[in-house]
Amino acid sequence: MNDEVTDPNKVHRRYEGLGKQRAWNPLWISVPGLLRFHTTLILLTINPRSCMDAHFSTDAPINSPIAQIYTKTAWQQTMRYLCAYDPTTFVSDRTDPLYNPYAKYEIIYQPLQENIRRHYTPGQELSYDEGGKPYRGKGGHGIAVHYNPMTPNKRMSMVFILASEGIPIAWEMYVGEVGNKYNEAKYNTSERMYGITVARILRLTSHYRGKWHHLYMDNAFSSVWLFFIYWTVHKIGCASIGLLASK
Repeated sequence: MNDEVTDPNKVHRRYEGLGKQRAWNPLWISVPGLLRFHTTLILLTINPRSCMDAHFSTDAPINSPIAQIYTKTAWQQTMRYLCAYDPTTFVSDRTDPLYNPYAKYEIIYQPLQENIRRHYTPGQELSYDEGGKPYRGKGGHGIAVHYNPMTPNKRMSMVFILASEGIPIAWEMYVGEVGNKYNEAKYNTSERMYGITVARILRLTSHYRGKWHHLYMDNAFSSVWLFFIYWTVHKIGCASIGLLASK
C-alpha cells in the first residue's frame, strides 16, 4: 500500500481508512458537464421533492427532470470534487510562507462580505459572537477545522461573527493558532498591540465606527479596556450580555 497514505503521522486522526472507491468520469467536470451540474442546482431549488433520491428516480409517476440527465452517483461525485479554489496552487505545508488556512473557501467568503457591506446598512444594534458546526468529514485539520479536545464536539468549523438583525455583516474564520497567526500577519493593523481577541473584534467593526452603534457580546470577549476603546475612540457603546442577564 502507499506509505504516504497509510503512515499515521501523515493523515488526519479522524481518517480511519482509505474509503471505498467510487466511479469517476472526467466529463462530469468538463464545461458541458458543469453547465449541466449547475442546471440541476436550479432544478433542486424550484422543483422540491420529499427526499434526494426522488430527484434521481426514473420511476414514471415521479417524473423527475434531473433523472433524465443525471444519475445520483454522477451528481454526488461532481459535487464531491467541485471546489472553489485552484488545487494546483494549494499549499498544505504550514511552515511555507504561502500557506493560507482559508485557501479552500476564501474566494467565496471575501466577495460575500464585500457585497454585504456595499448593499446592506446595519441597524444601530450590533452583536459579536462565535459560531460553528460540528465537522464530520475526513481531513480538514488546520484548513477548515478547529480542534478542541475539551469540548463535546472536538472538531468544529468555527467563525467569529459580527451581525445586525440576525444578518452576518463581517466575520473571520478560525482554525486555531495557525489561523490567528495568519490573520495577524494578513491584516497587520495597529490593533494587534491589544492582543488577539481585542484586535479581532476591532477589525470586524472597522467599517462601522464613529456612528454610535451599540455592540453586544458575551463575557468571553468583553473587557473594560475594550469597552473604553470603543466608547472614547470609535464612538460605539458596548454591553456584555452576561452582565445584562445577571441584572
